[in-house]
Amino acid sequence: MGLVTATFSVSNPRDSAIPAIAVDALVDTGAMNLCLPARIVAQLKLEELEQREVTLADGGRHRVPYVGPVKVGFGQRGCFTGAFVLGERVLVGAIPLEDMDLVIDPARRRVTVNPASPEIPSAIVMHAGARRVSAGQAREIGNPAEQRAQLGEQRQPVCAQRRVGVVDHHVVEEAVDRAP
Repeated sequence: MGLVTATFSVSNPRDSAIPAIAVDALVDTGAMNLCLPARIVAQLKLEELEQREVTLADGGRHRVPYVGPVKVGFGQRGCFTGAFVLGERVLVGAIPLEDMDLVIDPARRRVTVNPASPEIPSAIVMHAGARRVSAGQAREIGNPAEQRAQLGEQRQPVCAQRRVGVVDHHVVEEAVDRAP
């Protein structure tokens, strides 16, 4: 697949006098968060919230500043997040991508809005009527797979691995569950 880059905007939502910055970002679904170079953090006057430890793709562990909030935009979509101050290039990870409901088109090596929800970002969340249950209550409710088996349903999930891409020598794979 190769590297995927896209143009995003980043801004400081606490100071509207500071203009948003358009950045050419590396998009990496193997990374979780947003990473910003120190020069962009300085331009946006983002506040350091704390220090955090990060693990890089090569296994190295480093302590870096964590700043925020940051508003990230892609087209008409946006989200608010924190960012690690790291590297010389903006990196957009899985959390901001999911929050804006963006997907990677591997054939064209580009980022696009989710075709299943082109007008507005969509998310899968807990049902509003859902409630927490204790371990004892969960045992009483039972295992859904066991309940299906008791009802005679023979649904057996099949898990297939497919290679999604390589970013900075880091293989990114996604597991896909399918029911026959």
